[in-house]
Amino acid sequence: MQRTRIGGAVMPAAFRVLSWCVTAAAYLVLAGQLSWSEVFTAVVLASLAALWSARLRRCSSRTFAVTGQHAGHWARAWIALAPGAWRVGCRLLRVALVGAAPTETSAHRVDFDYGRDADALERGRRTTALLTASLGPASFIVRMRAGRGEVLMHRIVPERAAPDRRWLQ
Repeated sequence: MQRTRIGGAVMPAAFRVLSWCVTAAAYLVLAGQLSWSEVFTAVVLASLAALWSARLRRCSSRTFAVTGQHAGHWARAWIALAPGAWRVGCRLLRVALVGAAPTETSAHRVDFDYGRDADALERGRRTTALLTASLGPASFIVRMRAGRGEVLMHRIVPERAAPDRRWLQ
């Protein structure tokens, strides 16, 4: 039996094929009909699911360390969720009533301390910073480039102050 090593996990090739077939068959059963378009969609979705699964296995060998400081930033992000939703809702209501597009909405380059890639604490901080910055409705991260030390952040509602370079909050 042929085995493939992906990120430290060894998976038989037959299991990969079987999981792809089960995913495609599950889609066809849940779709409730059998047509060429549904078969094509099942093939595409099963292939994407298999690729995503392989990517997760490849990244699963990377470790992320989390400290109490991370929990504080997650709490701040959840607390800021309701006021952020209120500000965005007011902005969208104003746009709907007035009919003009919001001119303040734009993408900004924000300085970001990327940190060392080999350090588990830095990977955890970077992941927490990117996820919490994208959690709120007022802004989200479009792209992060390690070599440049910046992120491209789209803001629906302009912020009063620049976010922290390490945590993007």
